[in-house]
Amino acid sequence: MAVAQRKGKWVVDITYRDGRRERLVSPVQTKRGATEYEAQLRAREIERYKAEKLRVDGERRPLAPETINNHLVILRKLLVTAQEWGLIEKLPIIRRLKVPPAHCDWLTPDETARFLTAVEVQYPQWAALFWTALRTGMRRGEIFALQWDDVDLVAGTVTVRHTVFRGKLGSPKGGRSRTIPLSSRLMRVLKDHRAVTFLKSAFVFPGEDGKLTAHQGHVNRPLLGGLKLAGLRRVRFHDLRRSFASQLISAGRSLKEVQDLLGHESIPMRYAHLSPERMKEAVEALEGGPSATLSGHRSVTNPVTF
Repeated sequence: MAVAQRKGKWVVDITYRDGRRERLVSPVQTKRGATEYEAQLRAREIERYKAEKLRVDGERRPLAPETINNHLVILRKLLVTAQEWGLIEKLPIIRRLKVPPAHCDWLTPDETARFLTAVEVQYPQWAALFWTALRTGMRRGEIFALQWDDVDLVAGTVTVRHTVFRGKLGSPKGGRSRTIPLSSRLMRVLKDHRAVTFLKSAFVFPGEDGKLTAHQGHVNRPLLGGLKLAGLRRVRFHDLRRSFASQLISAGRSLKEVQDLLGHESIPMRYAHLSPERMKEAVEALEGGPSATLSGHRSVTNPVTF
């Protein structure tokens, strides 16, 4: 789209994706009016794009509202850049779609122990992977991208340098690596796992051919099987990351510590809710009574989520 003055009239020239061109006369015949009209037309095109992506078209499935909103975020950044470069004068209004509340679940420490025990019994070859997920908070793609060069079993650390996206190695989310300390139990688990896999692959959790795992969905079978054997509800793999964060904060660790371990640039405060027990302790601290201090080491039934 472009605002121009043609034959004494302010117009908006439009070139569509299919190559068609159209010239619309601005209803307000001033440059400012034409600029406002152009912004309205851009907003109309954005609304049309949203409707198109939500619609079922033959075999094409509609996009989720969250995905469309991600597109709109990128589009706004492009438009802001275009404005900075002087290509457009006014930004159109971009309204995001309403999305339902995000699914949010986690395992308590007791549930975590039951799940890991069940996996060790039923799916022993997967035990090290689930121990790593629940004791480092790494994302699924980061776990499958993990290489033995990233694991220091002497210093007791793992460095997240890569992730897997659509079967290819890339930088982790946020573009920054991070180092996570290993618990003593996880170190023992990884040492035992290394004795079995080290000579077969450079990856800690490789595919059957020893190469990078291209399809991560096969982890759902042992995940759901372990949960069923432990008598637990179904949770997603990403909920293991939330379990890690929830249990840390319920144990009294600071939001900053958890933020660094998870690799977040920031932690939205809407996820940082204290459990009812800890909120009670916080209020009692004002009274100076027996619950005046936040011990931070109590098992809770409703930890915070990330």
